[in-house]
Amino acid sequence: MEKLLEGGVKIFEYEPTMIHIKSIVADTQFSMIGSSNLDARSAEINEELDVIVHDRDFGRHMEETFTRDLSQSREVQPLSNSGVARSGSEQWNGWLTPFRSQL
Repeated sequence: MEKLLEGGVKIFEYEPTMIHIKSIVADTQFSMIGSSNLDARSAEINEELDVIVHDRDFGRHMEETFTRDLSQSREVQPLSNSGVARSGSEQWNGWLTPFRSQL
């Protein structure tokens, strides 16, 4: 996660609870929502489900939902910038990242 953050990727932690869902909206027209990760394990081994929708109204609704969720989120800072201890979930993610491709 540190390399992503140092490379300019913005990561936000939703504070009310954990959200496991993954969603993508592109050009307000293409939306994908589901439980799979974008990796080989999710595609070939895990029994995950995603739904793809081509509809501007649905895409606008997804964008509004994302914006509302983002307003209740905290941006994760690189350790070199923050000087603040990471939350438990951030620490677990950081420790497990190198091993995820082996799971």
